[in-house]
Amino acid sequence: MRYKQAIQIGDNVTDIMKLPCVMECHKRDIFRGGHRIEFYYVLDSRRMKAPGWQFGHEGDWLCEDYDGRWHLLTDKEYKDGLEYREQCAGA
Repeated sequence: MRYKQAIQIGDNVTDIMKLPCVMECHKRDIFRGGHRIEFYYVLDSRRMKAPGWQFGHEGDWLCEDYDGRWHLLTDKEYKDGLEYREQCAGA
C-alpha cells in the first residue's frame, strides 16, 4: 500500500501528540535489566483503518493513506512493505 505520509514514533512526544490519530500518551517506568522510561500512545479508533483500540510504541510507524485513514505498522512491517514496493517497481 502507498501512503501519503509515514511517521516513525520516536522519543519526541510533542510531535507525535500533534497527529490527529493520537488521543493520549502514557509514560511508564519499566525495569528490564535497568530502569527505562517507555511511552505508548492510545490511537483514535475512529481515524484508524483497523477497528478497536491500538497502542503505538517507539519504533512503530503511523501511516496515513490517501483516504485519510491511519495505519499502525511495526518497523518490520513498514520495512517489508518498502522492500516489496521496490521489488515491484523493478518488474
